Amino acid sequence: MQRLEEDRLKKLLDIIQHSPYLRIAHFNDSSHTLSKILYEFSIQNDYEYQLNCTNDSFYEESITRYKDKNVNIRKIDIDKPNYKIQARVYEYLFVTSSIADKDISGFLKKSYHLIKNAGNIIIIVPKEDNNIDKYTSLLEDHYYVATSRIDLFDGYDLIISKKMHGWGDI
Repeated sequence: MQRLEEDRLKKLLDIIQHSPYLRIAHFNDSSHTLSKILYEFSIQNDYEYQLNCTNDSFYEESITRYKDKNVNIRKIDIDKPNYKIQARVYEYLFVTSSIADKDISGFLKKSYHLIKNAGNIIIIVPKEDNNIDKYTSLLEDHYYVATSRIDLFDGYDLIISKKMHGWGDI
């Protein structure tokens, strides 16, 4: 897997609309590149950042690497029946974890409840996986709207979609 370009990731943060008490969540399993950028961005702006580690060794590395009062690090199993804890919702949900094709639909359904109404899910997948159409279709099935692909990275596709409340029965 190629490494994400750090300068382009910083440009990605331009989509975040600054407001007080902003919450950002991130599902990650291996790379500290985006985690480090989101961590620093959250500290700089006094935002809450929750890093959901989907790999045990990545979790162990992260709890020693990211220490700040605004950062919460959790070990989470993708197969878990519910991702929501403490009734918190996030304006932005970043996803860089590898998710098996069979688990994508369930992941999107469970993630829906983590995102604030009109919040965004930002998914970064390797281009060689060719999952753009699959993600787009599944996002629509799970009541995410305005889905688009942004060609920002050389080896990755970026998919962004907005959660809409009251569309369908989740």
